[in-house]
Amino acid sequence: MSDDLKVSIVMPVYNGGSYFELALQSALAQTYRNIEIIIVNDGSTDGGVTDAVARRYAERHPDIIRYFHQANTGVAGALNKAVAELTGDIFCWLSHDDLYAPEKTAVQVDFWRRLGRPDAMLISNYTLIDPEGKQFANVQFDHAQFKRAPMLPLFRGAVNGCTVFIPVDVLRTIPGPFDLSRRFTQDFQLWRQLIRQTDFFHVPQSLVHYRVHPGQDSQRPDIAEEGETLWRAMVDETTEVERVQMYGSSWRFYEETRKILAPTPYINTVRHLEAQRDRSLTETLVSVVMPFFNEIPLVRRALASILAQTHRHLDIVLVDDGSTEPVDDLLRDAAADTRVRVLRTPNRGPGAARNLGIRNCRGDYVAFLDADDLFLPNKIEVQLREMIRQGAVASHTSYLVVDDGSANASVIESGLASGRIYPGIISNCPIATPTVMLHRLVLVEGFEFADAALAEDVVAWIDLSVRHDILGLNEPLTVVERDTNTASTDVAKSMQGLQNLLKRFGDDPVHGRQSARLAELQAGVEYLQALKAAGTDRLPLGSASDAQRIAHQRTLLSYHAQFTGGDAAAAFELIRWANALKPTIDTLVALGVSHTSRGQPERALDAFDQAVALAPETVPAALLHVRAIANCHLGRFGDALSDMQRAWEMQPSSESIAYGLASLKAYLGRFDEAEKLFSRPLNVPLDNGGATTTATIRFDEPSQASRYGFDQLYQRKLKIDRQDVRERHAACEVVLCFCCDVKYFQLFSAAVVESIQRNAKITVGVHVHLINPDSVAEAEIGRLQSKVDVPLSYSSEAVDLSIFNESQCKTYYSCSRFLNLPDLMGTINRPILLTDADQLLVKPLKRLIEQMHAADAGLLIFPTAACNILSLISASVVFAGVGPAAKTFFERIACYLAVSLTQPSRVQWHLDQAALAVAYVTNEQAVVRSLPVGIMHSNVHDGQEVFLGDSIFWSITYSISENAAKIGTNLFQEFASASGKSVL
Repeated sequence: MSDDLKVSIVMPVYNGGSYFELALQSALAQTYRNIEIIIVNDGSTDGGVTDAVARRYAERHPDIIRYFHQANTGVAGALNKAVAELTGDIFCWLSHDDLYAPEKTAVQVDFWRRLGRPDAMLISNYTLIDPEGKQFANVQFDHAQFKRAPMLPLFRGAVNGCTVFIPVDVLRTIPGPFDLSRRFTQDFQLWRQLIRQTDFFHVPQSLVHYRVHPGQDSQRPDIAEEGETLWRAMVDETTEVERVQMYGSSWRFYEETRKILAPTPYINTVRHLEAQRDRSLTETLVSVVMPFFNEIPLVRRALASILAQTHRHLDIVLVDDGSTEPVDDLLRDAAADTRVRVLRTPNRGPGAARNLGIRNCRGDYVAFLDADDLFLPNKIEVQLREMIRQGAVASHTSYLVVDDGSANASVIESGLASGRIYPGIISNCPIATPTVMLHRLVLVEGFEFADAALAEDVVAWIDLSVRHDILGLNEPLTVVERDTNTASTDVAKSMQGLQNLLKRFGDDPVHGRQSARLAELQAGVEYLQALKAAGTDRLPLGSASDAQRIAHQRTLLSYHAQFTGGDAAAAFELIRWANALKPTIDTLVALGVSHTSRGQPERALDAFDQAVALAPETVPAALLHVRAIANCHLGRFGDALSDMQRAWEMQPSSESIAYGLASLKAYLGRFDEAEKLFSRPLNVPLDNGGATTTATIRFDEPSQASRYGFDQLYQRKLKIDRQDVRERHAACEVVLCFCCDVKYFQLFSAAVVESIQRNAKITVGVHVHLINPDSVAEAEIGRLQSKVDVPLSYSSEAVDLSIFNESQCKTYYSCSRFLNLPDLMGTINRPILLTDADQLLVKPLKRLIEQMHAADAGLLIFPTAACNILSLISASVVFAGVGPAAKTFFERIACYLAVSLTQPSRVQWHLDQAALAVAYVTNEQAVVRSLPVGIMHSNVHDGQEVFLGDSIFWSITYSISENAAKIGTNLFQEFASASGKSVL
């Protein structure tokens, strides 16, 4: 890979028309200069027009362009001619009707060099343009998925020929290389052959403008037969492992490929995919590996539980780990069922025995069972179905535990641990081996059990969790038996197991970096040492005395207190353990609060109800408070109010209880009672670590004159050309408005306007309102108006904020949009979407606007936040309709803000939220509809790729410092650069 890498851009052309010259110009405009352009005129019949263009450019650029003319052989023949003639190191393809971005070649050369793989092939995102060259959609692929599954680009139809970057040495390993017998699918046929030799790597930038027009071959109806043959062959050639690498399971591969092909004419392939998909659920072979050492009656019982499975396609591998008891009868009985095999090995421990079983299993999935445990009859069916449907390659479930001497089984909800459970699993591994199921892909990657005498399975699950998410199913499907001699209850053995883990992980280059988790393991060792020093040799089972359980619970509770601040997951496990030993109000409240924080209000309420039942006459106020919050999450506001009122009567000095009661009463329309509670300012913690007070909350009707008084006090003057604004937006279905200071305008306006222009997909306008603009900002407004295609209007205000501190100024900036909204509504006279200034539009608006039809207002409403009135409404996206009820609703908000802003003590962060919430709960006339809660997405992946899901807006939330890096993402920069501005 030398520094003088030569890139050959091949251009097959047949009757190129006006598009050909534009495509050729885009190739010549590449910023990477070491290129050659190979033009092959494939027998054009346009009277010499194509030939003339090609010759003219070849004469002007003889050092770059080489031109060939041949009889018509089709695209494959023209491409083969170009491949035969090129002299470069890299093959790139540019169709005569498409365009390269100027940086296309340079970006791919740089990406390829950094990969360090001479055989790597590249593809990229691309932009769709119409016959006139106007952009109308961006085709962006999941960069992370493509990195994990190299074959996925082919099956997603992501290999657009004009985005490819292929080493010539790789290309020439295929005879031809393009198949002359394929007129329409010669490119996919080649990609299909190449993918068996090397990988496509995805460059997460849009580098090609792909033109969609009626004349292109991909729009022709006679492509069906050729495409059908190709896709059927591609589907049937995939292996089980390849299908799982792409989609997580064969079922998902068949279903997702079916969705991709459903709109195409490939009817027979779609039907084939449906049949294969349905067959994969019932006919998947599952191996079960069970090691055993003696205890043959238990082995027979465990084997019977496997043979009784509702899923019948089984491959059962029993591994005799050097038993000293007679096993002949077992071998004879096992031979009666062809699904059962018995392997025999000298005794080396359960880890080595399981590894032997793994090497000999035949199934696509493998489960594990120990000889003293049992599968419930539907265990494999349920777990396999969920793994297949969710695309998981590793899973575990909750389980039932039967302790020696106990008549009842208890449920261990280990299946709650799901997804990316590393590194928390290091200090708290919840996975029980008899609950695990793995896909063969994991085995192909080299999975095996450690050879440690203790905790060999724990090591395996922790190592696995580094590479894969692990699906947890909170359904008990296995019965685990524990007796008084089990290693898991032996204090000395448990301590030795933790010490083994500490040593192994401390020396490991990956796990050794998790110092906090290793410290928690060390704390576990010290905890067991404390138990041993106190004379406890065994951890208590169900048969233990109350005195033993209470003593053990006290120790656990002390450790829970240590973990609560730093490790919520470890604290949760400790409190579950303590509660299982002997439930008390303390353990149940802690358990319920943990469930609430994990988004499980039903479980939380169950724990709180159990706690109340323990002492119904002396229930603590704190317990009633948290139970009220759980009831709010479940929409049981009457029950919540009863608990909150009782808690406040017991503890009226508690700010948090008083605030929750006041918020709940306001939500339920009891405004006089709420106002009395809010009359004493109550402190409210915010999610960002700060705090505000309820000095913002008031329920009286603000005077219409309050806005005039505010304008006088702060010398506020509004500047707006009403006629110009009205005329610009007369034909718009909706106008998107945002308000900001000069700093936010400079950072975001270009990208925001570009995102609206590109993605709205309906007739929209944009209105920008600036606070205290300077001449530079006003000039930028003029530039934007002349550059963009959407109607863009402008207003501004001059206001003296000198008496406000920095925090109060930020509060004013967030409130200004609502102060101005009534004026804008009266001027624009069209529906308005009021958005944050740092919010990009990423999806079409049509459905959202349809949902708001005939509404006076649209708000993001969170009824579960009834105990926190400041979080009841989100001000990020607000719809304002037309008509008197809409205007009255938003005028009330403006007056509310004006009154508060004239009193510095009320200029608190979240003032805009308070105004919206009060208007919502006191509304008597306006038709207020809920905007979809998922309307906005704010996550960033790897600091670059943004996964938007179904959201319509993507929020930068620049006021939160850790989000500032979002302006460096590809998504933001693409919008900013398209408007001629790059923000870094």
